[in-house]
Amino acid sequence: STNENELVVDPFSGSGTTAVVATELKRFFLVNDNCSDYNDMANYRLLNLKYKSIDDWILFDKENEERRRSLQWLYTVY
Repeated sequence: STNENELVVDPFSGSGTTAVVATELKRFFLVNDNCSDYNDMANYRLLNLKYKSIDDWILFDKENEERRRSLQWLYTVY
């Protein structure tokens, strides 16, 4: 839990989700992974990041929730 302009640390960052989210939420980040493929993936994600406002994120989340509910029948066991 951090506030804007604070630091987020992830020593096992994998594909860079922590760095992407930290950037979107206006945090600084220090991330690392010992796999160069993951670091390349994280760099690609950061370089191609499309910024969203808080309102955009709320809409994005609402649309994803609606999509998940529409697919819920796929996971129903009969």
